[in-house]
Amino acid sequence: MLDLAKNRTTLSHYLVGVGMEIGALNSPLTIAHDNAVVRYADRMTTDALKAEYPSLSGIRTVDYVLAGNTLPVEDGSQDFVIGNHVIEHIVNPLGALKEWNRALKDGGIVFMAYPIPKHCPDAPRRIVTVEHLIEDFETNRRTNAGEHLLAFAWAWNPTQFPAPDEIERVLHHLWQNDLWEMDEVAWDLLHKSRDRVEYLRSLPELELHQHAFDLQAFRGSLEYLSDRAGVHFSVEDLSFDRGAINECIMILRKHSTAPVDGVWGPRARAAEAREIYLSSDIAADTAASRNRLLQIEALTNSTSWRVTSPLRAFKRYIDGR
Repeated sequence: MLDLAKNRTTLSHYLVGVGMEIGALNSPLTIAHDNAVVRYADRMTTDALKAEYPSLSGIRTVDYVLAGNTLPVEDGSQDFVIGNHVIEHIVNPLGALKEWNRALKDGGIVFMAYPIPKHCPDAPRRIVTVEHLIEDFETNRRTNAGEHLLAFAWAWNPTQFPAPDEIERVLHHLWQNDLWEMDEVAWDLLHKSRDRVEYLRSLPELELHQHAFDLQAFRGSLEYLSDRAGVHFSVEDLSFDRGAINECIMILRKHSTAPVDGVWGPRARAAEAREIYLSSDIAADTAASRNRLLQIEALTNSTSWRVTSPLRAFKRYIDGR
């Protein structure tokens, strides 16, 4: 299995020129060549990050302090934007993609990675729908939705609630009714956990996974941005369900107009097929079949098989009479 750093670095050849990495902290992307200049952006200054994360050593010097999704650079000024494990923390992911698109030159690259829900505590959460992401984008959502916060807190640390099963009932109600903010019924389902929920809702800067993604959510979102918002990306390449934390890495390229081959480019379609094959039962079935053939070959080439061949032929003759 590829380790995390190597898996990302194998795709770093797409990054050439001058660009920025968002939220690198002490784990910036390792680029496998010397043709890229990277500046670092984060939500705090370098000193503030060191105070916030005292156990982390090697925090990168912050060149740009971000205000929300806004990148403090001119239109079309960047050759690339790197955002590894950033998109899942953003309240309005499509708004962030639009802003990254604005900052890029035509042909510029977004290098992004996000966690695959089934391999992290997000596993019990529902995968975000494209409609949900579009609603967040069109309303320019800026604060944590109740469902976002509850789903993250319940999935990652359910024991923080006096009655975790209450939270599960609330989430099932919200998901069944496609609600993102808690309604009266949801609040009525909370009794012992209400104070804890109110406390969490009072923390506007609480870091959490706003959404749990899959490839279909991104495909539909990119198609919407291209059709309705004039934000044109193609998925150039991808790698998922691999590496140390089983993340999905996506390489997006900016276009001035809708890409001819659609948002899922030829290389991405081939990569998706390859990765689905590698992460599916097909690979296991193929391996089992190959092992079976090797066993049969070993048997038929053995001395005992050759010696007993006349007896088997005679038995077939008798059985066939």
